[in-house]
Amino acid sequence: MRTTDFLIKGNVHETGIANHFQGRTQYRVDTPLFQTPLTVLLFTNRCGSNLFGDYLRGTGRIAGLTESLNHQEVVRRATASGIANYPDYFASQVSEALQDGPTHYGVKASAGQLAMLQRWNITGMFNGLVVLRVVRENLLAQAVSMLIASQTGKWASFVTGADKAPPEYDFDGIVKWLNRFNQENGAGQLLTASLGVPHLTVTYEVFRDDPLPWVQSALRLLGQDVDGVTVAPPSLSKQADATNHAFRERFRADLVERMRDGGPELGLI
Repeated sequence: MRTTDFLIKGNVHETGIANHFQGRTQYRVDTPLFQTPLTVLLFTNRCGSNLFGDYLRGTGRIAGLTESLNHQEVVRRATASGIANYPDYFASQVSEALQDGPTHYGVKASAGQLAMLQRWNITGMFNGLVVLRVVRENLLAQAVSMLIASQTGKWASFVTGADKAPPEYDFDGIVKWLNRFNQENGAGQLLTASLGVPHLTVTYEVFRDDPLPWVQSALRLLGQDVDGVTVAPPSLSKQADATNHAFRERFRADLVERMRDGGPELGLI
């Protein structure tokens, strides 16, 4: 897969939503419904975006910032509400989320999901678009975390009942996620720059130890006064444990061994 495929081609969420609404996905009005920008928390799996979203919601200034674009969630909610097209469904989610006081609304989106929102002109329902791009410096740690979560089903610290067998080390599985995250990060960076919208890149390893300056910077990008803004203790806790560490160390050792045993006889790049 090419990096640009994440933006040009569709994905399972876009297909699932379009199928449910029988193609009624386009916002065809020239004026916005909401007089604030849509905030997109641009993410890849296991990058720390849930934690940053938690900090932002804790300020009381912004609502949402969850994975509300996943097709299973959209189909479930839309079926319950009886709404027949995606723009009306999206607008209902925004209005409901803003009832309790926040002035801004946001969604978590992959690069492909942000491309979907652009294709359907959902971003046109707002008077602008702001992208908060969350990345992880340690891609190996991110890939190992993804491997473990995909095997155990424990996607967040609050998840219970994930009683699958202990995770198994898988060199090729880690490589798969390393490649995926590299490409998705590249796609997200390309799309954000190409759209020319206000954006901020937030690195997990930096904001996790001192979140307030990054929360303030994000709110300023939304045009908000940050005087008096504080961050509440997060509702999420760190999941990485000795297994993560062991898998990372084993992967590094395996990689060095394979590098030393490799060469042109294994093919040219």
